[in-house]
Amino acid sequence: MFKRALLAALVALACSAPVCADQQLGAPRIDSSNNVYLPGGPRIGRFQNNKYNATPDILTLPSNDNGSSGDASGLSAVQKPQAPSDTIGRQFSDLFRSIRLTPAMFGAKADGRASYAVYTTTAGSPTVTMSYADFSAADVGKLIELPFAGANAQNFITTISAVSANGKTLTLASAPGTTLSAMNRRMFVCSDDSGPMQAMMTASAAKSAGWYIPAGFYCITTALNSRVGPYDNVTHAAPGWEADRRAYIKTMAPIDHMIRFGDKDSDFSQILRRADIVGGMWDANFLADTGVQIPFALEGQTSRLQVRNVKHIGIQLGDPAAPQPSAGHVLINVDIDRDDTSVPIASITKSTTPVVTTAHPHGFSTGRVVFFPSYIAGMTQLGLQSYEIDVTGPTTFTLRNVDTTSFGTFVSGDVAQTMHSNRLARRISNISQANPAVVTTVGTHNLTTGAYVHIADQRGASNANGIFQITVLSPTTYSLTGVDTTAAGQAYVSGGLAVEYLEVTDPRNQIGVYDANHTDAETIGGAWRGVRIGRAASPTLAGYDGKHAFTHLYNFGQDGELWAAFDLGGDNHMSGIQVDLPYRYGLRFRGPRNTVEGLKLQYNGFGILPALNDYASMLYLDTGKGLVTSVAGVVGQANMHNSGAKGTPALQLHSDISGNFAGFTGDSNYYFNVINPYGTTRQSYLPCQFGTVTVSGGVPTVVASSYNIASVTRSGVGDYTVYSNSANSDQQSIVSADTSGGGASYSAHEYTASRTPTSRRYIFNYNNMANPGTESRQDPTSFAISVPGLCAAQ
Repeated sequence: MFKRALLAALVALACSAPVCADQQLGAPRIDSSNNVYLPGGPRIGRFQNNKYNATPDILTLPSNDNGSSGDASGLSAVQKPQAPSDTIGRQFSDLFRSIRLTPAMFGAKADGRASYAVYTTTAGSPTVTMSYADFSAADVGKLIELPFAGANAQNFITTISAVSANGKTLTLASAPGTTLSAMNRRMFVCSDDSGPMQAMMTASAAKSAGWYIPAGFYCITTALNSRVGPYDNVTHAAPGWEADRRAYIKTMAPIDHMIRFGDKDSDFSQILRRADIVGGMWDANFLADTGVQIPFALEGQTSRLQVRNVKHIGIQLGDPAAPQPSAGHVLINVDIDRDDTSVPIASITKSTTPVVTTAHPHGFSTGRVVFFPSYIAGMTQLGLQSYEIDVTGPTTFTLRNVDTTSFGTFVSGDVAQTMHSNRLARRISNISQANPAVVTTVGTHNLTTGAYVHIADQRGASNANGIFQITVLSPTTYSLTGVDTTAAGQAYVSGGLAVEYLEVTDPRNQIGVYDANHTDAETIGGAWRGVRIGRAASPTLAGYDGKHAFTHLYNFGQDGELWAAFDLGGDNHMSGIQVDLPYRYGLRFRGPRNTVEGLKLQYNGFGILPALNDYASMLYLDTGKGLVTSVAGVVGQANMHNSGAKGTPALQLHSDISGNFAGFTGDSNYYFNVINPYGTTRQSYLPCQFGTVTVSGGVPTVVASSYNIASVTRSGVGDYTVYSNSANSDQQSIVSADTSGGGASYSAHEYTASRTPTSRRYIFNYNNMANPGTESRQDPTSFAISVPGLCAAQ
């Protein structure tokens, strides 16, 4: 007791009561009465006149309602001259730069919440009634989102104008566009924190201070821009911006982007040098075109961040308008996700043209593709399948090309609202021998004149495989611009799929990460779901020298087909990537010198793709002149869920080569090297077998079409020839046989450049055509093949 009393007396002697009270440490806060920021712990200021000055030398905050107006004009970071003896002043003169501003300092509420009250709306009326009291006068002026209440059953966002005394009736600033009765869907209510959050970022840039968004539910209606401060640019210091992983930021109005870090100013003032961007769940709510933009960056990292529900791009790195390309920005455990919305089904009739009735308006249009995301109780045959529809009413539609008369009686189920119709491949029934060629599809194609389609895997009209612009002739036909199939040997035989081709810049293309003008890209970890392209690169400005590892990509059936998990340039190194979804390409490279190792590529049609062999390509290599690619330890498996198909993931090798392929003197290192790949189809394993190996373009086609016919389709490349190695002799003629009616096709080919030194690499393929897609355990040694680095004799 004596020691405590003595200590208290010493403290009392050390300072006067007012000063001591002023020096009590507390939580970080703004003291508006004294115009000071109190960070807790050591306080900014200096010791003078026998007390600490309550107004810091390097920080002055406005006193207008704790900054809630967003006015940051009163901030001052000018350091005053200090005497040499002013030790405390020198010690804390730069402390402000270590302070992290928060939205609450500028008036943000972070008061978003979900309401589960059952609601009823009437189209054209601003009044909404609730099943129980979940609102109060404090909610007036807040934003509210009502699922399905907008025009065409879209989500409806407006402002609350009034709340009844009993808390069960709302008056909205604008009227819903759809009548809903007793809707049991989650509503969102929140204040608009756009102004305070932007004020925080503006102040952060002005003072070169970091900012931090604590856990909470924030809503924004305008795009946020966090610019680089002058101190960071002068010193090349790394700006620090962080959001708690539990900080949820939700878009509540159409905007270009949710947040932009730095900018593309021509004077280099907004380049991010080794910036550290961390955390936050950024929900674009299908209203923001882009989630996160980083227009100009040198190295640095973005980590532990999630972007959801973007219209176009999750994260964009680099900008074509920036002073120079960005480089080396790393994504670490960054997740890309997409919410699913389903409409409950009230009934499905047994009919040759079944009628589906939904529990509330569905918002669909005729010709759309819908997907049943789960098993339909009572009609299990419909579950996990996609169908084109004809709309017959706000809550009804019919299914095309399915007969439910023999199915059981419907019990319960849902239909997904979020299926992307432009991700569905359409079957081809014919391609005319004409100029231009005319394609006929099975069912309506839902395309428009001027669109581009990608046609693959059809036999016969080889000129019509590829990407072409179209002219629509009817709901089931279109012509291919510039495609002539009148020549002999161009008659359509069978098969073929066509899917709408979208350039990466097409706003309908959902991309997880887009390297718009960014090289030396790196990806470490993360799970990406619901996109059309996982990571894409500008074909002319980016996609080179990347390192990507341990990322998992997957789509559910209601997400539609993935065009490509990665669509990059060259010099990329892939390790430990896993792809589990319906995809057109697992990995696609447009340039040379790529290394792929330890990948798991699993194809699952989920019923959204026709049951045709070889539609999916595990790897697609558009290699150009530098054909240097190594693949090691890749496992591929096809599992056409619920379709009974015999799918085979394919390895496609495409090289746009003209003239002298061996034009690099003395260089024998232009090759495609496959080490220990195992292609699997229904648990059938073949060493050195990837399903179909296709080589096309400027070099001869070794194995082409869905039926794996070995043939040469390109001639005139004089110093690059293909020989059969079936008898271990370079002078055998090429194997070519149509075995589609049964039997087996065996082919093993050696590429030999007719110059010295000779460059030789082999491709081996075996397929049992009596039952396509179900390879037997044929021993490759029966072909006397011994290829170092590819398929050593077993």
